[in-house]
Amino acid sequence: AQLEKIVRKAMKSIQKRLEDQGIHVVLEKSGVDAILAASYDKNYGARPVERYLESTVVTALSKMLISGDIHSGCTVNITAEQEGNKRKFTPLLKYNVSRDY
Repeated sequence: AQLEKIVRKAMKSIQKRLEDQGIHVVLEKSGVDAILAASYDKNYGARPVERYLESTVVTALSKMLISGDIHSGCTVNITAEQEGNKRKFTPLLKYNVSRDY
């Protein structure tokens, strides 16, 4: 629960940057779990979370913005799917865009 709060807090600045452009970003629980699975390190704790968000989520959203896939009036839901078997899985972040015309 504490780690989820850290991810959500780190995500707030990204959401704010996009809200200023009229784009709403929703981070679903599965997305939080995937971000933690990819970035949390027991030696460093949650410190790598912000770096991961910048290098992964911000990069993906920036590419979508530049390509025109997202624009003012859109909502982006960030979720995750697991690929592979239960012992070894890779969480994949999914960016689902809906237009709120």
